[in-house]
This record gives sequence, C-alpha cells and structure tokens, in this order.
Amino acid sequence: SDPNIIYYVGGMNFYKYNVQAKTSSIVHSFTQAETGGMNCTAIANGDEGNSDDNDRYWAFYSFDSNDNYAERGIFVYDLAQDKVIATKGFGAGGLCGANACQTDFNWVGISHSGKYVLVNWNNDSPDNDFSVRGTGQEVFDLSLKYVSKPSEKNWHGDAAQLADGTDVYVGAAHLGDTNGYQAIRAIRLEDGVVATSCMTPEWQSGFHFSGRTNSSLVKDWVLVSVYDQDGNGVGTGVFGSEIFALNLDTCEVRRIAHAQSFRADDYYAEPHAVMNFNFSKVVWGSNWRVKGGPDQTYVAEWAGGPVDSTPPARPKGLRFQ
Repeated sequence: SDPNIIYYVGGMNFYKYNVQAKTSSIVHSFTQAETGGMNCTAIANGDEGNSDDNDRYWAFYSFDSNDNYAERGIFVYDLAQDKVIATKGFGAGGLCGANACQTDFNWVGISHSGKYVLVNWNNDSPDNDFSVRGTGQEVFDLSLKYVSKPSEKNWHGDAAQLADGTDVYVGAAHLGDTNGYQAIRAIRLEDGVVATSCMTPEWQSGFHFSGRTNSSLVKDWVLVSVYDQDGNGVGTGVFGSEIFALNLDTCEVRRIAHAQSFRADDYYAEPHAVMNFNFSKVVWGSNWRVKGGPDQTYVAEWAGGPVDSTPPARPKGLRFQ
C-alpha cells in the first residue's frame, strides 16, 4: 500500500526504510522469549521469504551468529497488532512434532492470503517419503501447527495464488517427468494436493520462480527465470536463459526477455527475476554472459502485461532500461 517503504531486519530488530525520506526506523525489537530461541543474536527469513499481500503477517527464524549461525526456532509476527502470535523451537515437541527438526533450512515466509507459513528445508526426504518431517517444503498455519507437505524435495519455488484465490506453492515437479518435458505444478497449501500441472519443454539449466504479484487481475501468473549453468549464457532447451510468464490456470506462456545470465561460479549472476504488483515490470540480475563480469540490474517494462486478454505475437511495448 505504500511504495516508499522497504522492510528489513538487522540483529534482533525489524526495520522499515523510507526510500523517499531516506530514513530508517525500528518497527519492533524482538526479545529472546518472543523468538523462541535461547542465546539468539539475530533473526532472518532466509532472504527469500515474504509477508502476506497486506504486509501484516511475517515469519522469521532466530539464530545465534556467534555459534556458527545455529538456528533456534521460528516465530510469526503480526504487524497490525505489533506482537508475536506464535513461536516454536526446533527441538522435540516443537515445530516437527515428537522429534527434533533437521534445522538446516533455506527460507520461511507467509502465503498471499496470510493463512499459512511456508518453510523450505534444505534436507530432502529419504526415499521420497512425505512422512519425514523437517524435509522438503512444509506448510503450517499461523499458530505454527503442521498443515501439509507440498514437496518432499527442496526445489526452487515460491508462494502464488490461482485465479480463485487458492494459495499454492509453485515449483518444478517433485515427481519425475520424461519425454523431454518439465512439469511446473501448483500445489495447494491447504492439503498438499496438486491443483494444476503445466507441461513445458524441458530445459537443461537452472531456474527460479516468483509468484509474488498481488494484483487481483494477475494473481494466477508466475514468473520463471532460467539461467545457463555451464555454457556461455545462451542456455539450452526452448527456454534456455529466458524469462517467461506462466499462467497457472491455463498454462499459457508469455515470453518476456533473454536473461543473458551465465552463472559460472557466481550465484548473483543468476537472474532471480521478480515482477511488480501488477506484472507491468520485471527486474532481474545478470552478468550479460561475461564470466567474472559485473552483476547488474535490468528492467523490462511490459505495457499491458498479461492483463491484456489478446496474446500478442511478442510482448508489447518491451524495452530495456
């Protein structure tokens, strides 16, 4: 609702920064008791977690930066009430039920609707076993009660919504696909069941997903960015080194731009493309196919975007800044 505000964390504090006034202020200073961890020195969300669409609910984990970043627990903060509404640790009887969690995880975040907490663990379930807690992707309600497991693997993915407002997790399929196709599936957070499955020509590269658009007109669209891992930035397959939009309900694809990203050994050369709230702009990072070159930010402006009901032969009004 306020494009001038950026939220961020530092130490045990939750801050907001006004880009127009160029001033920072503390939203909330968290205590040890609130974060659910002993000897915590900092909080984070893994850099990839998000709030809900109204910026009300936030999920964080607490850790000790003095103890090899040992993770202690997860908590949910309600910005409207300015208080922590749920806290659970990683020990037995905590977030993973009777057993202690495997505490190596990637990020935590909130679904678009604000109903669910998503946890992306770094550990895969052995033998593709969905019953193993603390692995793959897991969903909790705002009280941190376990709800479902969208995937037993730690795939790149993001929270998104279908046209009817259903909260889903979108990522590469956890089930094996053959015949040269890659499945991109929207999995319901409420029960872990596949809602839609879009089959795309397989690409032999790395990828990221972004489903954070929150306009009601385009909430069923996600952004996929593909980068070249071991070539010269051109990529392989139909969508090699491209950025494209995918409609989760119809599986329609809109090709937007070439990422020109050559990862090599540089993580930040990956595009990590994201859209603005109504999908009229897309921003990504790239080294423009120069190994070891500078990683810079590029913006594609998409006049009309996917809101335009008549698919053009190519995106309209595309220009680079």
